[in-house]
Order: sequence, then C-alpha cells, then structure tokens
Amino acid sequence: MNLHQLFPEEELARRRERLERFWRNDPGLRTIIVPQANVNYTNILDRDEARQKFKDSIEHESRLGYDSLPAFRTVLGTPALASAFGGTWHIDENRMFWIDPVINNPEDVYRLTLPPPMSGLIKKSVDNYRYAVADIDGYVPPRVPDMQGPLNTASMMWKQEDFILAMYDNPKAVHYLLSIVTDYIISVFCYFRDNFADAELLPWPPVHMPQKYGVGIIEDFTELMSPDLYREFGLPYVNRISDEFGGVFIHCCARFKHHWDVFDEIHNLRGLDTMCPFTDPAEVGARFPGIAHMVQLFSPEQEKRFGSRTEDVVQFICEQIPEQTRLIFLAWASADGLDADFINAIKKFRC
Repeated sequence: MNLHQLFPEEELARRRERLERFWRNDPGLRTIIVPQANVNYTNILDRDEARQKFKDSIEHESRLGYDSLPAFRTVLGTPALASAFGGTWHIDENRMFWIDPVINNPEDVYRLTLPPPMSGLIKKSVDNYRYAVADIDGYVPPRVPDMQGPLNTASMMWKQEDFILAMYDNPKAVHYLLSIVTDYIISVFCYFRDNFADAELLPWPPVHMPQKYGVGIIEDFTELMSPDLYREFGLPYVNRISDEFGGVFIHCCARFKHHWDVFDEIHNLRGLDTMCPFTDPAEVGARFPGIAHMVQLFSPEQEKRFGSRTEDVVQFICEQIPEQTRLIFLAWASADGLDADFINAIKKFRC
C-alpha cells in the first residue's frame, strides 16, 4: 500500500493547516467534518486480521475527504491502562474487553508499583500497530489507546461500589491509587509523544489535534459521583494531566450536567465529546462556548425528538449553539460514502 497515492502530501498539508486553524480558535473556521470509514480494526487481537482491516479502513477513508488525517488507532479495549497493573483481562465474542479487579481492600493499593509504559494490553496494541504499518509505503502515526481517565482506570482496578465507599472511608488510599494511576497515564502519553513522530494524543474523537494543545481522556465515571466527590477525587488528577501537556479534551458519554461548575475549574479545557440523549448537544455547547464540541448523529432519542430529517437536527444544534463555539461533526460512512443530506445540512447551517 502506497500512502502517498492515497493521501497526496499537498492534500495532507492543506488539512493540517485547516485543523491548526480550528484548534487555535480561528474565527473563520468553526466547523470541521471528520469522516469514519465503515471498516473497524480496533479491539482485534489477531494482528494479521487487524492489519488487513486497517488497510481496508484507510483505503476507504482516503475516498471520503474532508478533515481526517491517516492514523492507526491502537485500541484494545477500555481496560488497556488498568491491565498494566496486573489484572486478568477477558474478551467476549463481540470483542468487548473487561478486567478483574486487583484491589480487594484499601491496603492493596499500597502494594501497587508504577508499571513501565509498555505493559499489558498497551504493549500489545503498540506491537499490533508496528506490525500493521510495517509494509506501508509512507508513515502512518499511531493514535493513543483508549485513554481512560484516572477515575475510570481506578474503577476497573477496584470493585466500583467499594471504590466509591472508600472515598468516604479511606480517602487517603483512594488518593494514593489515583496518583499512581495518573503517573502511569502520563507515562503512556509521553511514550507515544517521544517515540513516534506526530503521534495523535487525542484518543476520541479520532481527529487530529496538534500536540501543543494537549491530550484527551475519557471521564465516564463522573456520572456516579457528586460534584463534591468529583472536585476532590477527579479534578486534581485531570488538571495534573492537563498541566503536563498543555490542555485536555474530555470524552464523557454519561450524564454529567451536575458537574458543569466543576468542569469550569479544569485547566485549558480544549473540548468536550458528549452523548445525546444523556447530554443535549445544544445545551452543553451553549454552556461551554469557545471550546470544541463533537456532535455524533444520530441516536434513537434524537430521531424521536426531531423526526428522521437530518437537516432538522443539524439546524437545531447549529442555531442553539453560540457562534464562537466550534463543532466537530463525526460522519459515519457506508460503503457508498458519506450521507449527502448530513453533509449538505452542515454546509447550509454552519460552514
């Protein structure tokens, strides 16, 4: 496979320049469209299968255009970071990963040691990346694995209800755990940044964000916590990560409106990826203007609310969100290409 034929360098340079403008908040570029190929190669342990599906995916992506840059998503399940601490992981017939806890009581956290960045499923995902791109003519950078945030990762190492109770009964142990987990998360980001040119440090959405704007983490555990708990056990560690890299983009596909005031305290918040119907995209966009927001269409709830007309949904979102708010539209492709109605609606109301 010749990458230069699929993605001519002049075209890649044009896209990089557009994305740089988008992330630096250029008022002339408030919307980008990120197409997704219809071939999924993530969560596949067999490296030959993953390599072939990646090649099929990147070939399809090359025909979709817009604002994507080629990269290999090094994703082997949500427990990838937690697996570095020794838990036994499993995968089912649907390629969903889960992991057994390694902490049974607060004393167990003090027996943990900081693992090397390339441990557990993280190492296997990087090995798969190197194998998949070895015979491609042209450089494909890796995108970091599914970078669960400190709370998410810790909750896969300690049974969740016991983990939450420990926030009340053994806060010192919880902070010790979150500190070592945060150290590990930072080390993985540093490994990718220092060992792979132009490594993509934003796991999701799969869009290019220049490294100087920071990294991305997943914070779904917030829904289970009160604002006071999140301010004590979530915010300090998110800010450590943000301060280390110059910013943070947060994915949260859960209800977290009760934390919006706490999110105001996140240092250099670069963007939010939320999920309808748990969070109204227009409401969160209006609440956090000036940062980037990813919009995924459609969900059954949106179709129920707006009907089946793509244009109605896009129009509602675009008219409710302040003009300075930047939008990332994720466009899922079929074998025939992108949904023309979706693209035309974005151009009509936003571009």
